[in-house]
Formats: sequence, structure tokens, C-alpha cells
Amino acid sequence: MKSIFIIGCPRSGTTLLQSLVAACDDVITFKESHFYDKGFGIGITGWIKTKQFNEVIRQFLYKNGLSAEYLNSFTGKRNCYQSSRQFLEILDRAALAARKTAWVEKTPDHLFHIPIIKKTRPEAKFLHIVRLPEQTVKSLFTASRLWGKPRSKAAFKIKWLITSIITLAYLPKKNHKVVFYEDIVEETEKVMTEVCKWLEINPRKDYIESYQSEAVSIINHDEIWKSKNLMPISGTENIAYNSSGITLLNRLYNIIRRINRYYH
Repeated sequence: MKSIFIIGCPRSGTTLLQSLVAACDDVITFKESHFYDKGFGIGITGWIKTKQFNEVIRQFLYKNGLSAEYLNSFTGKRNCYQSSRQFLEILDRAALAARKTAWVEKTPDHLFHIPIIKKTRPEAKFLHIVRLPEQTVKSLFTASRLWGKPRSKAAFKIKWLITSIITLAYLPKKNHKVVFYEDIVEETEKVMTEVCKWLEINPRKDYIESYQSEAVSIINHDEIWKSKNLMPISGTENIAYNSSGITLLNRLYNIIRRINRYYH
């Protein structure tokens, strides 16, 4: 079973990329699980389960129409690694039940949990997406108001910086590939041909046209900040890099692009 994780800074185009990959043959995908970023935390002795662990599982199963019986798999004193394996096996079984040979899990902040995922599924592939910093920060700032958790633009600049540094660190490693939001919207077919080849999946002839129907199935009704994914893919905005701190972030963006060209 091919295991694919789409990760990156939130509001970088992860849903768009997920929808395009899910529109390919033999692929099943799910609504965001938040299994690792909300279900696990860091303790003195390493990974620990959070108090909301069971609720995270329950919500994931409910939103994706999966049997609540799967919740029984997590009872008892299972450690985080055992629970991680159990979660990945649930995704495997869901894919097999749908007669698919690959699944895609997209929760952007699972970027911070790659070590535990790799420990429990060494063959997993990680598809990173990076977007221009000013567009990402602007989108995060706007969406945070809709989330009911408004934060400053400075906080989101730091978020973009940290996630981009992590992506840069993984760029040369096996089973990691970086794509850029701007390339996807400008050269969709070219980028997705490379992505599908790397993932070893077969794109349908109409996958670019049909990605919107996949987006409908993975966006919750209250996630209005993702509504752009229900529209045709359009070009990026022209951004002037004159905001405080953005010039430095843009330099990092260009460094990631240059290094990515070297490795791929």
C-alpha cells in the first residue's frame, strides 16, 4: 500500500495539491485527521498521547464515514508508536475496502511529526508544498479570523519560517519531494506529471478538470476559508515584497527553489 503524506505550512495550497493527487487513479484520500498534531505531544520521555487523543480519532472516523469500531483498536495502554501503526493500518484498510492501492493523508502540521511517521511507516512518501511567504502570511492572517483564533502577521511569518526551514532540511532526503504552489497554478499539468511519476500513481485523463469534485469530498462544510479550491485553478497574485520581514523570507523561498532544482 502506497502511503502519501502532504505537508507544509497551512494555507500553502495543501488542499489543492491533495485534490489533484486524489483525482488520480487508485488513490483514496481523507479529510484532515490531525492525528499526530492534536493526538500527540512531547513529554519528558518523548512522544505522549494528549487528553484529546480519543476524540481526535472519533472525529476523524466520523468525518470520513469510517466505522466507529476502529476506535476499539486504540483501547488499552498502547504507546504512541503502537497507536501510530494502528492509525496507518486503518488508512490501509479503508484504501483496500475502496479497492485503491494508495492513500493520501493531508494535515499540514504533520510536518512536525515526520520522525514518528517514518518510525512506524518507513516507506511512506512525503510531498511538501511551499508558497510565497507574503501570500501565505496574508492567507493565514485572514483565515485565522474565520478560525476564531486571530494572530498577528508577525506570528505567521515565524510559522512560515519554521516550516520552510524544516522542509529545507528534508529536501535532500529519500522519499521527500518539494513542490511550489506558484508552479502548480501556472503549470498544473507539468508539475502533476512529475508528482504522479514520483508517487508511482497513474493520473486520469480528466484529473485536472475533476479535482474540484475531490475537493468537495475533503472540505468540511464549515471550512469556508478553503472555498477557493472549489473553483478552477487560477494564477497567482503579483506581490510586492515591501512588508516588514518579508524580504528575508523571500530570500529563503528562493534558496529552497534553487536547492530543489539541484536535487530534482
